[in-house]
Amino acid sequence: MNAWEQRKSETCTSRSGCATSFGKSSSSTEKKLSKGNIANAIRKASATATIIESKGLWSYREHCIFLDGLYTYGCNWKQIAALVNSRNAGEVMHHFHSFQIKEPFLFTLRRMLDDKSLDHIISWLPDGRTFRIYNEFTCMRVALLLYFRGFFCDFHHFQEELYRYGFYQDTYNGIWIQRQFSRNSAFEKINSSERSALSVRVSNEFHDESKFL
Repeated sequence: MNAWEQRKSETCTSRSGCATSFGKSSSSTEKKLSKGNIANAIRKASATATIIESKGLWSYREHCIFLDGLYTYGCNWKQIAALVNSRNAGEVMHHFHSFQIKEPFLFTLRRMLDDKSLDHIISWLPDGRTFRIYNEFTCMRVALLLYFRGFFCDFHHFQEELYRYGFYQDTYNGIWIQRQFSRNSAFEKINSSERSALSVRVSNEFHDESKFL
């Protein structure tokens, strides 16, 4: 058992009815997702969710179970709430949307890499200048859905976006690098002309996406 499996088993105690663990995929979850289907699922589930008084901050264990439910059920807030057991559908929906902020791509990428709960899927390497994607399907199913609202309906679209921002694969084992992107300076060192162009493109991307939500 590797480090992330051990940590997940400690924080997300298995019980009957618990969602399928990360890394395992059934025939139903391997179906190709489309931007429209993801957005429609989010909109439909959000419309039916009932928000009641919050129970406060989410614990790490609750968040791990939430990620497990996101992998298994997608944006079905009621199913995830039943899995978490201590939260209702409205709180699950709010927790999901709290990760999405209208900001440039590189800022969102950095937030995603800083999320320790995703270390078994995508994480910084010790040098702080490169990151590694451990499982492409799980990255698309959980990390990209959580931080980019399903904007990348296929992992290859995410790869293409990385290439557009100057990233390249240092090796063929999922390690990515961009000389101006690091844990300590994700966006600040990009020159003003590039920063302006990137901000305009990201702004247009969110504008185009808004019609699906």
